[in-house]
Amino acid sequence: MTEPIHIMEPSALLQGDFSSRQLRDALGMFATGVTVVTTVDAAGVPVGLTINSFSAVSLEPPLILWSLVNTAGSRDAFLNSKGFVVNVLAAHQHDLAMQFASRSPDRFLNVPITRGTGGLPLLSGALAWFECKRYAEHLAGDHTIFIGQVQRVGHQQAAASAAQNGTDHDRDLTLTTPLLFHRGILHRHGFNH
Repeated sequence: MTEPIHIMEPSALLQGDFSSRQLRDALGMFATGVTVVTTVDAAGVPVGLTINSFSAVSLEPPLILWSLVNTAGSRDAFLNSKGFVVNVLAAHQHDLAMQFASRSPDRFLNVPITRGTGGLPLLSGALAWFECKRYAEHLAGDHTIFIGQVQRVGHQQAAASAAQNGTDHDRDLTLTTPLLFHRGILHRHGFNH
């Protein structure tokens, strides 16, 4: 049975006079994928954090963007780096998302990585990854928007091909299903589980 659709009355709409919490709650209605953005600091030490503010900008040239709160301890590392990697997390990488969202000083502890262009860390098992050189940064309110020009891109093509061929369907769905963020919660297997 389908749930009835609730239509908000105009008096329930918030116009101009709303709190940060009300804005966050409304923004939380938009489901996003979950990524870990990585770079290296001036000493070559890996730096990374979980974000969900990732978006495509342009195909020609190939540009993507993500944003970071200006008070983040890792902001200077990203501002001073030559590039970064956006690692799109798969449903089975919930714990990895939580590890990179923590305040741990060593978020890369026990995390298998490979090194991409310029030594940038790529997370093993990511659903997709975008190796970028810094293209532009823009200060926007309490965040900095980072725009990267994609230099190399990859995705779990082998796992996707296996899922399309119907082999070991449940395992393949876990490998090819993105981790989602909706209403402040990480969802491993869509919204029905």
